[in-house]
Amino acid sequence: MTLGSTADLLDPCPGFRVRHIMTPKEEFRCVAASSNCNQVRKAAGPDFDCLPLCNGFRNVVGFVKVADLPKGGGPIPEECVRRLLPEFTMDADAPLERAIGWLAQAPFQLVLSRKKVVGLATASDLKKVPVLTVLFVRLAELEMLLSRLIQNTYQNNEWRKYLDEKGKKRLDDRLDSARRDDLSVDPIHEVLLEDIADVVLGSEKLRRVLGLGSDGNSRDEVRLVVGLRNRVDHPTKPLLDRRYPVHRLAEAEQALERLLDRARQATGMSQVLPSDKHKT
Repeated sequence: MTLGSTADLLDPCPGFRVRHIMTPKEEFRCVAASSNCNQVRKAAGPDFDCLPLCNGFRNVVGFVKVADLPKGGGPIPEECVRRLLPEFTMDADAPLERAIGWLAQAPFQLVLSRKKVVGLATASDLKKVPVLTVLFVRLAELEMLLSRLIQNTYQNNEWRKYLDEKGKKRLDDRLDSARRDDLSVDPIHEVLLEDIADVVLGSEKLRRVLGLGSDGNSRDEVRLVVGLRNRVDHPTKPLLDRRYPVHRLAEAEQALERLLDRARQATGMSQVLPSDKHKT
């Protein structure tokens, strides 16, 4: 049994954009640029740590971080106002996966369309379903490509020797379950990503074709991706929390993109989902 094409699996996936997770301008909380510090704190309440500053026409001119404000009800100090700079803005139509790295650099960003503010996005928005969907599809593509590479490199399931005892038991349990349900499956289809990673890292042939070294850096890179898969696929853990902050998510997403590029080149598959790295 051979694996189907990546395009067959992933073509139905929608192209999510930054606008799919942003809070539209009409809905976000904004304070007048002439507000004093107490007014900003009151408007922020317990739910917001940053607020956009608007002029009388509700045009955003910058934003302020509540923690930066001095005590008292004086005017907002000029040094506390963060003006609209490229590093604090995102293109509404940029691919959604790019937002992860941008929000790791600045966790509060205004979203622009045709040079006008149309919404805002924060690190918390990365917990939304569109982000999980994009990451899940990219991880599924990686699993498919690595499985194909393993299948093409080893005959008669010889790749099983690179699994540790726990990995072998997981695979045997899944195969036994399939047999009980009268299902005929190829073992490669039942291998989890963490076990695929063991095969890739344990096989000199696979490391060579993927351009991975035998050093700790390659191992750490692959483990970052496995950790991301566990987060995305976990039934109860959120994608982000104190133990897994946005900068760590960004590192894992970048490792995923690099490993995907290697797997595409090794298997001769073109990129399925666009990865537009520009920022306006």
